This record gives sequence, C-alpha cells and structure tokens, in this order.
Amino acid sequence: MAAVLLYTAPCFVMLMSALFFQERVTGRKAAALIIALFGCACTTGIFSGVGSAVPAFGIFTGIASGFCYALYSIFGHVALKKYDTVTVTAYTFLVAAVSLLPFMNVGEIFRVSAEPAVFINIVGIGIFSTLLPYIFYTMGLQRTEPGKAAVMAFVEPMVATLLSIFILKEGFTWMGIAGVAAIFASILLLNLKGRDQMEQEV
Repeated sequence: MAAVLLYTAPCFVMLMSALFFQERVTGRKAAALIIALFGCACTTGIFSGVGSAVPAFGIFTGIASGFCYALYSIFGHVALKKYDTVTVTAYTFLVAAVSLLPFMNVGEIFRVSAEPAVFINIVGIGIFSTLLPYIFYTMGLQRTEPGKAAVMAFVEPMVATLLSIFILKEGFTWMGIAGVAAIFASILLLNLKGRDQMEQEV
C-alpha cells in the first residue's frame, strides 16, 4: 500500500508539469500512467488484500510522500536549466540530510556503523540504491519531459519484483507477473513515436 501511494507521484508530476511548464498531457501519457499504476498495484499485492485496513492517517502520509516525491521532478527540471546533474543531486542530498537531523540519533548511527557488515550495507545502499538512481534520474530530467520521466520511474517496482523472484527466490505469483507486464507495456507505450512526435521532428 505504501508503494502504491508513493507512486501517486507521477500523477502529481504530470499535473504540475502541465500547469507550470505547459507540458502536454496526451492520451498516450495518460494511458501509460494508468497502466503503470495498475501494474504497481499488482506487484505490491494490494489486490490480494494487502493494506485493506490502512488508517486514514497512513493514507494521508502516503499521498503526501507521493506529492513531495513529485516535487523533486519539478524543482529538478527548473534547477537543471542553470546547474549540472551532480550539483543538483548534491544540493538535494544536503537538504535531505539536514531535514532528517531532528529525527536521527547520530551517536547510535556512528556506533552501529563501526561494525564492518553494517558499514558495507550502508555504503551499498548509499551508492547503488540512492546516489546512482538519483544521478541517473536527474540526468534523464535533462533530456525528458518531467511527466514522461516520472512515469518511466515505474520501472523500479517492476525490477524489484523480478529480482525478488529470481534472486531472493520469493514466491512467484501471476498477479506480480501481470504487474510487471503492465509496467513494461506502459513504458513501451510511452516511448512509441506518435504522429505528433514525428511531425515535430520533421
């Protein structure tokens, strides 16, 4: 349920992009977004009853996380007109770190990080699951409309589902595979060249 609510972000990105950047919300984009949201719901197991008893505050904070997540695409798109990818990412991480300080036990973090196994996990998560994805996504924002980039980010739950099946040996479900197929189809749909795109290139 948390994952589905977080991935309301592309909806917010598409709406704000249309409002602030006059990005066209085409039928193709809208269809890709709906298919991707359906795929995300399938991969999280929500149709199997997961998250059926979520309190109202949980739903509110989930949607709020999607809205705040969407703001990165909007602010990033504006910032990239003046700064490069590394600069935008560095400022993003700095603001995030400062914002988290009131909620952190810094002494405990340093104590636990002294353990080699924990430190290796921190470095792995920090580099491969945080830094690189943000850099690649920010690079994508330089060359792609924010609405389109946000929908393509749905590849995350698709890859997570496939890795959980083939590497972590988690249970195979037809609903999960249907979700993966739906997300993949949405990305293909989003990247097909329509008549309007071909006319613009000509």
